Amino acid sequence: MTPNEAMAIVQKNPELCNNPSGMMVTLCETMASRDIGNTPGPNEMREQHQGERMAPPADTDQLDYSLVDPNNPPRIATHNFIDLDQYIGISKLRSGYGHDYSFGDDEHDPEGKSCRSMKHYFDAYTADQRWASNFGSYDTKGNVKFYAPVDGLLTEIMSNAISEGTEYQFKVQSTQYPTIMFGFHHVDLLEELRSGGSVVAGQHLGYIARPHGQGEIAVLVMVGMGMAEHISFFDIMTDGVFAMYQARGIKSRAEMSITKEERDANPIQCDTDFDQGGKFIAQGDPTTFGKWQSGPDNWVWLPK
Repeated sequence: MTPNEAMAIVQKNPELCNNPSGMMVTLCETMASRDIGNTPGPNEMREQHQGERMAPPADTDQLDYSLVDPNNPPRIATHNFIDLDQYIGISKLRSGYGHDYSFGDDEHDPEGKSCRSMKHYFDAYTADQRWASNFGSYDTKGNVKFYAPVDGLLTEIMSNAISEGTEYQFKVQSTQYPTIMFGFHHVDLLEELRSGGSVVAGQHLGYIARPHGQGEIAVLVMVGMGMAEHISFFDIMTDGVFAMYQARGIKSRAEMSITKEERDANPIQCDTDFDQGGKFIAQGDPTTFGKWQSGPDNWVWLPK
């Protein structure tokens, strides 16, 4: 069942949300948030199929959607969102790594014929280490910190039970430009922040939640009621923050994204079944495809 099909069933039978359980909790919360003009939620539904909302959705009823042009966003991220030192690889916007992350964006293909990940993954381990599950002595879990990139509101906090405890996903809504939101996933959120509230740029938010986990960041610009466009974190960071990446070998902001035209010309299929989480479908030999997903077409690997 696709996310659209699931939402259509609930729209016809709203009583299903009177006492939801499991995956239905997130679906009903998502539809409720969309009713008040909140950001699209099925990307988050794919990140976790069950959980409890810990903080209210962002209030987007009175937003001026004309303030921000997604094609020329203001560079407002004055702080990096993560400890950078340990990371050696960053996936590109519109990569074929992970799973489809485009729902709510005009680039989303509901038929799953041309999918893309509209966020960045950060990895502290080589592709060979991940393939062999040989991570050495260093573990990102509990060591790598996340930070607020801007002054803003911590909102849309969702919890998810995992074997190691509880992880959280949430957004930071910019105070200066409320139509801009930064999405975080798989975070061990600090206890004092789990009910939401205001944060300041550079404030410590939490840690990597999963053993040898990757960092993730998504940035979206609200362009209308229930509509958003995802952009690269590199296109919204200040020159000062970008200088940190230049010092690690990144030459330009543009190299951190695959253009829409390039991805459209080289489509990647994904599974549209809701329970499959939008996984990319191997094209050709699965092993070769898996190595391509972690290769230079989808990642920028930093010099050691």
